[in-house]
Amino acid sequence: MTKGRVIAFIVGVLSCLILLEIGLYICALVFVSSQEKLNKIALQKAADYRVLCLGDSTTAIGGKASWPSQLEEVLNSRNPGRQFSE
Repeated sequence: MTKGRVIAFIVGVLSCLILLEIGLYICALVFVSSQEKLNKIALQKAADYRVLCLGDSTTAIGGKASWPSQLEEVLNSRNPGRQFSE
C-alpha cells in the first residue's frame, strides 16, 4: 500500500466515526427532549401522588399518629389541587 492510500483510509475511518457520533448525539437529543415533553404531560395529568416512606414498625403501623400520616396531612394542606397518600 502506498502512503496516500493509508492516509485516505485513516481519514475515511475517522470521518465515518465522527459522522456516526454526530448522528447518535442528535438522536439522543431528540429522544431526551421528547421524553421530557411526555413527562411534563404525565405530571400535569396526574393529580394523585403516592409517597413511599421507609422505616421501622412505627412507620408501618403507627396509625394517624405516625409520621407518614402526618406528612400526608401536611402535604395535602400545603398543596391544594393535588392529593398525596401514603
